[in-house]
Amino acid sequence: MSIGIPTVNTRRLLMDYFGTVSEMTSDGRAVAVAAAPPEMGDPVFDDRKHNVGKIIRIFGPVDAPYVSIKADGPSSLNIGMELYTQKVRYNGKNKRRY
Repeated sequence: MSIGIPTVNTRRLLMDYFGTVSEMTSDGRAVAVAAAPPEMGDPVFDDRKHNVGKIIRIFGPVDAPYVSIKADGPSSLNIGMELYTQKVRYNGKNKRRY
């Protein structure tokens, strides 16, 4: 867990605050400023713990990176929406585990 970043704890998921959607691109992707450096391909959740997309691209400065998020549905991401990420664990064979 990161210090100073709020977390949402549910029975099965431990989610960290990711950031807020600042812009929507013309091809339907959302751009957000990340509170902590994320990993490529990590799932992104809304405040109701629904999966709304995944991280496609990370760009910008290292201390406050911008992240491009591909939405799962046509209206699942809106400007100003708070987003959360789930910690991804890896097993011994370097496969993802949620």
